[in-house]
Amino acid sequence: MVKKETKKEENEVKVVKSRRKGLPYGPVLKVKEKFGSKENLVKELKKIFDGTDIFIDKINKEKGLERVSNAKLLRLYEMAQEVKEKFGSRKALIEKYLEIAGVKNKDQLKEKLSGFTIGRLLDIYRRAIRNAEKTSG
Repeated sequence: MVKKETKKEENEVKVVKSRRKGLPYGPVLKVKEKFGSKENLVKELKKIFDGTDIFIDKINKEKGLERVSNAKLLRLYEMAQEVKEKFGSRKALIEKYLEIAGVKNKDQLKEKLSGFTIGRLLDIYRRAIRNAEKTSG
């Protein structure tokens, strides 16, 4: 039993040493490296929320973005940047999906899709691309 404990201790020491080398790279470090602080990331996201139609309003007004985890804030920011770069707006993303999917009754589906989150829309769009590639190739 003593040997097992020493192995655990050795592993724990290795983990601590690897963190010192910078191998594990978590959300807190990513936020600090890219934005300087969580507050700066929240400010960037608020600009995107207010200035574009990319996100629908599903934020808890009492808690706000300040209480959201760093990992989720980073994902939201990355999704917003992807939509901005590839499509320009949420409506353009929906239009592109409908074009790729070859939907006949666009008006009803457009209304339904407009209530989806940006993450869900991107997921649906990516699946539509994969399905189109499978059928064509």
